[in-house]
Amino acid sequence: MKKLETILVGTDFTPLADVALAAALDLVRATGAKRLHVVHVINTATAATIFPYSVPEAQLMQALERSVQEAQARLDGLDFVDAGYTITRKAILGPPGRELALEAERVGADLVVAASHGYGAVRRTLIGSVTSSLIRTAHCPVLVVGEERPCRMPFKNVLASVDLSGVSRDILGYAAGLADEEAELHVLSLFEHPLVTYDGSDVLPRYVSEEEIARLAGEHAKAVQALVDQVQHPPTLKVDIQAMSKAPASQVILETEEILQPNLIVLGTSGHNAWHRMILGSTATRVVAEARCPVLVVPHDVRHGD
Repeated sequence: MKKLETILVGTDFTPLADVALAAALDLVRATGAKRLHVVHVINTATAATIFPYSVPEAQLMQALERSVQEAQARLDGLDFVDAGYTITRKAILGPPGRELALEAERVGADLVVAASHGYGAVRRTLIGSVTSSLIRTAHCPVLVVGEERPCRMPFKNVLASVDLSGVSRDILGYAAGLADEEAELHVLSLFEHPLVTYDGSDVLPRYVSEEEIARLAGEHAKAVQALVDQVQHPPTLKVDIQAMSKAPASQVILETEEILQPNLIVLGTSGHNAWHRMILGSTATRVVAEARCPVLVVPHDVRHGD
């Protein structure tokens, strides 16, 4: 895992945002990050509904500028204990999800912390939420916390989901890097297998046997182990690998969470580009919506220097 130098957290000054702030502060202290960047985004779409269409544009812009100044004053008034790291604060205008992602890229953030409302299937119906936009467009990992799933460090029980795609090594790196040195790291990897096979000796194709599926699972687990071995982690970290052929992936991850009760889930976005991630549903979206613990989403195209 790349060393975390800058952590960005968004706030709208609500109790839910305080959960994100607390998580970001814990991460800064635990990882030795040098900078905490606190951002408030004034939603221009919401502001536009407040002012009647008859308000002149110049007057509207003045009102928005005052809102930025007032928000900046509130940010400057937030009281943090100085613990050897830099705290910067910025109020900006725009759609919150997009602006937080853009600001994260502007400041070179290594991680974004965001708060989401309560877990549950109903969350999947909330189209266009700030969190949903962030996990689809941010250039760096996004940690999603909530009032029912606060960040409780150290992470003693971590569940990482990998599929041997390009993002898998990054997922394992962040999972191992954030886990406590003596934590349990459960690596869950799903694989697909053909329903039927034909080896030329039979007249017709036949169904793949349970023995063949078990052999494929063993081979897949070995590949995952080889990937784990490439990731730097303390020897005291207890790593458990589970290879499964079940689907859909999101359901398996959530069922595994129910059994293992981790205090952090780490997974990645799809291999699509940002535009496709913006319009397509994903395993990450459902897991973020329904998981009962914090979820760290690592983008497929995460950019870092290591």
